[in-house]
Amino acid sequence: MARRMRRRKGRWMMRRSSLGAILRALITPVQPKHQLLRPYTKGTALSNPFAPTKDIECGIVTEALKKTKAENKALKAKNEKLKTDNEGLIEYYNTSEEKMKALRLDLMRRKPLRGMPLTTPLALLLRQLSLLSKRATHFTWL
Repeated sequence: MARRMRRRKGRWMMRRSSLGAILRALITPVQPKHQLLRPYTKGTALSNPFAPTKDIECGIVTEALKKTKAENKALKAKNEKLKTDNEGLIEYYNTSEEKMKALRLDLMRRKPLRGMPLTTPLALLLRQLSLLSKRATHFTWL
């Protein structure tokens, strides 16, 4: 049902929908949005044929929550690992010119940092190596 607007006395007014359109909107069942996150519980199966039964709903939601918890844990572990890796990288290549050159070539050749989050110490190092602009927030060039 499309909304139609028109001006009346300098204001935008909604045109009244026909009675048929209103009745049609009332009759047609609506698929609830975000069924996984906030399942549709109001109304019976008759008023909403898409609504799943209570026990199925709860099962779906708990499964989804379990999955997200596991994913979050994995992400946290990955981020910790990246943090320690970055610190190790910075300690290893101190700031001597030879090491700087070696690191720059190494990074350009192997492209190990694609998609890695840009932590502050790593960003500082890369700026020293002139591989990163002042405003960059993630790696695009690697």
